[in-house]
Amino acid sequence: MISPEILRRYPFFAGLDDAFLTALAMISDEVVLADGVWLFHEEDSADAFYLVLRGTIQLRARLPRNAYADLDQLVEGDIVGWSAICRPAVYTLGAYTPTGARLIRFEGAAMRKLMEERPEMGYVLMCRVAQEIGNRLADLRNRFVSIATP
Repeated sequence: MISPEILRRYPFFAGLDDAFLTALAMISDEVVLADGVWLFHEEDSADAFYLVLRGTIQLRARLPRNAYADLDQLVEGDIVGWSAICRPAVYTLGAYTPTGARLIRFEGAAMRKLMEERPEMGYVLMCRVAQEIGNRLADLRNRFVSIATP
């Protein structure tokens, strides 16, 4: 379990009430990854949602012949593994840390349960996840357009 005060520092968790933050803290722990480690792979069962505390996480799409395309780089305060709180709970990309990372890990099924029990808080979190997904899609679109434009 991590301290609810740590969560309170990050915009993703801002404005959530104390009881909900405490409940989230109770289903969390800290994870430290060494350089060159996969957090999860594309199409793995999504069992956890993460908040990056330190280091970098590369979001990677699998390509033919065991190659990967780096689609995004996440840093402190970013979330990763949103698939763990959305059915069918399967990761849509891989997450790799080239330089090591420290994260907070939230157990996915327990987080979904908390969000169902407290729908007003669950709604706030899902809106923030949707906003993050939208931002990442817009960034990918801009990158694609810049590559495709002659």
